[in-house]
Amino acid sequence: MNISQTSEKNRQNMNQFFVKVTVQNILTCFLVTCMVLGLAITGAYAETQVSGYITENTTWTLSGSPYVVTDDLIVAKEVKLKIDAGVVVKFRNKKSIFIKGTLEADGTPSQRIHFTSWRDDIGGDTNGDDSIPQAGNWHNLFFYSESVNNVLDNVEIRYGGTDDTYDSAMLKSYSPSLTITDSIIEKSEYRGIDIRNASPSVSITGCEIRENDDYGIYLEDSDAQIKNNTISDSLGVYLRSSNATITGNTVSNNKYGFFVFSSSPRGFNIKFVRQ
Repeated sequence: MNISQTSEKNRQNMNQFFVKVTVQNILTCFLVTCMVLGLAITGAYAETQVSGYITENTTWTLSGSPYVVTDDLIVAKEVKLKIDAGVVVKFRNKKSIFIKGTLEADGTPSQRIHFTSWRDDIGGDTNGDDSIPQAGNWHNLFFYSESVNNVLDNVEIRYGGTDDTYDSAMLKSYSPSLTITDSIIEKSEYRGIDIRNASPSVSITGCEIRENDDYGIYLEDSDAQIKNNTISDSLGVYLRSSNATITGNTVSNNKYGFFVFSSSPRGFNIKFVRQ
């Protein structure tokens, strides 16, 4: 083999080497890009969609969060829906959770449970755009009279309610078996909390109830323990034909403060703040 033939063979081998390396690099870049895009899409849109009836005891876990209520959801009588600390629950337009059994949402100060609009980016951008959540985006949590042992502890409920129906408060309850503690109820298009025909007693303690378009708390034909709450930037608190123990609350920047009609409030210990 002469020198010319050897050089030509070496050139061909080098060309084959560079072609092979180039193809490998392109494939590697393509696979990495696909993986990155896949992770980005998963991060933006991973969710658990829920609707219809819950007919057996169910737990919503942090690994399944956020849960998106795509249509009205009903917790059947004698059935418990338990929501773990840190879980985010989002609602599409005007949707609700109706509780005939039990709702146990027991968060912690560092891992609150959120009930919010699907336009709220907490827990991820579930609606895939830059829209801003607003009061009235979803409807409410609705507790029937037969529901029992309901707990809302260290939860945040916001951007719900609607001013176009009778049962339009963001949290509406006919159940006397409801305890709300250390929670934030805010930015309802109508009332924050609306309790009716609930006896012997509902407990609302240590909560911030703020920036609701109507009353922060509305109580009718019911008994309640309303203690150590901050109620602000709404119409205030309305008591109608009700008995309530009201102690240690701070009321500020409301239109009415407390509106009492044919009621028997007890232990009236309230701090009114003028702003």
